[in-house]
Amino acid sequence: MRAWRAGSAGWVPVIAAACALLLGLAVLITVSTDQPATPSAAPDSPSLSAAGTAGSAGQSSRESRSVEPSTSRARPSAADTSAPSTSSAAASTSVAASSSAPATPVVTFIGDSWTVGFGSETDRGYTTFIGETLGWEYHALGVGGSGYIQSGRGTPFAGRIEAAADIGADVVVVQGSLNDQLSDLQAMGPAALDTLSRLQAAVGPGTVILVIGAPYTPATDRAAIDTINDAIGGAATSLGIRFVDPAVENWTDPADPAIWADYDHPNDAGYRLIADRLSALLLETVGD
Repeated sequence: MRAWRAGSAGWVPVIAAACALLLGLAVLITVSTDQPATPSAAPDSPSLSAAGTAGSAGQSSRESRSVEPSTSRARPSAADTSAPSTSSAAASTSVAASSSAPATPVVTFIGDSWTVGFGSETDRGYTTFIGETLGWEYHALGVGGSGYIQSGRGTPFAGRIEAAADIGADVVVVQGSLNDQLSDLQAMGPAALDTLSRLQAAVGPGTVILVIGAPYTPATDRAAIDTINDAIGGAATSLGIRFVDPAVENWTDPADPAIWADYDHPNDAGYRLIADRLSALLLETVGD
């Protein structure tokens, strides 16, 4: 018995060591079981930790703020994705608003020396006065001595149809002409009809044509002017084009010497009277 006790006493340290080892293993197993696994970073998330490890906590905070814009670009929220649509809508509204703003009207004049402005002390004439008064863009295709039949110093009115159509004006005014009193007055009707119908076809339905007849002047034969205007008015009316007779309406009174540069041409005062009358007609035309 004493021998067993003496022999067993030698196993005590071994057993104690074994117990200590088992106890240590139990503690390690418990700790390992309670410790959560470290999640891996999302592939498209910003690497904030890398920025944080570069310096102090204050630096990490600054780095986080600097990364926020790129984060929203990489993974935009619902509000972020709707922002471009809102901007596009605002831009579209702005473009639509600018597109809907009224454009400056454009008017083209086909006529004789009055359209050129012969007699004006300032080299302007009624076309310039109209442009200044209305603020419109204007083009004067005037040729001295011309008319529906007369070529004058260039071509008759029909010879300027293509140029007028190329301009693409909102309104084309055909003015005159008292020069046609030198022609065969029986040919006036056919000439006016041919010119106006060709002009109407060339400019198209989007352009309004306004025809102004020949005026009385201190030197003209009133009967001849009446015949000319009857022929022009008849042709215009048959085509549905508005015709205005400045002789009958007495736009430029032949008996008023203050408005005439010579026997056939107004001065600036006379051209201003014409511009006033014609400006009102143009505003009515565009308003219609």
